[in-house]
Amino acid sequence: MSNTPATPSRRRLSPAERRLWPTADGSPTTDFTLNGETRVAVAGDWESDIEGTTAALHLLRRTAPDVRTILHLGDLRYAEPTRSRGGRSSAKPFIVALDALLAEHGIVRLLLTPGNHDWWQQLHEEFGRHPDRMYRVAHRIWIAPRGFRWELDGATFMSFGGAASLGRGLRSATWSQREVPDALEVAAAAADGDVDVLLLHEAVDAGISTVDAAIRSRRWSADRRLASQRSRELVTELREGVHPRLTFHGHMHVHGSVTLEDGSQVHSLAVVRRSGNLALLRIHDLAVTWLHNPPFSGP
Repeated sequence: MSNTPATPSRRRLSPAERRLWPTADGSPTTDFTLNGETRVAVAGDWESDIEGTTAALHLLRRTAPDVRTILHLGDLRYAEPTRSRGGRSSAKPFIVALDALLAEHGIVRLLLTPGNHDWWQQLHEEFGRHPDRMYRVAHRIWIAPRGFRWELDGATFMSFGGAASLGRGLRSATWSQREVPDALEVAAAAADGDVDVLLLHEAVDAGISTVDAAIRSRRWSADRRLASQRSRELVTELREGVHPRLTFHGHMHVHGSVTLEDGSQVHSLAVVRRSGNLALLRIHDLAVTWLHNPPFSGP
């Protein structure tokens, strides 16, 4: 994989291109370091909002033009391909548009920790076939299996996707039982030891006031709040098992941070169009700064 942004293309990935890793030369190694890369961006839910995503990428390009990697915390709403009347399938329009936008803004790769609104049936099947590599869905977009680890300039990262939907459940046609991790996946992810940075979609129970308020909202039914509680307990157990210095999550659509007694930090990222949707992470010391001046605010 070249570090130089290519011309945006709608051409579908070939089988050989799908097998390339998001490494400097596409080789299958978990050292994802790019030459000269000193910081990366972390992004919260984009929800297939093309206008909001475009504005977020404009902001990132203006304030941090050196950034080439985005660590995304889920709910791009990567979805099943649409089908034409002739029976042909095509890529999800947002993913195609996003791939082109990333190239326009100098982003070489987006590494997705999948959210509850991403296409879990497809992800489950793909990760079952290839559990030890990321799933490449576009020229600049890869999706990480639960528990996948990699390094950036010596810092260790883990992605652990999924979450319990608060607004949909068993009666929803778009709900998937695969969206929530299970205890075996947590144990397997923790088995290889500590990491420096943990990337989640689901919120951990860390006492962030904005997150706690979102969970208590009367909008959610009792069964969905219970599902959320159980899902949060699992990722909280994972965080306690791998002792990250930094934990990032999305899902709750609110921004907030806390420093825990052991000095580790937990950061919740807001939904796109809201301040706190983007953070910059300096790799050598894991310092976090926030982009708090979005071009516009949304509801």
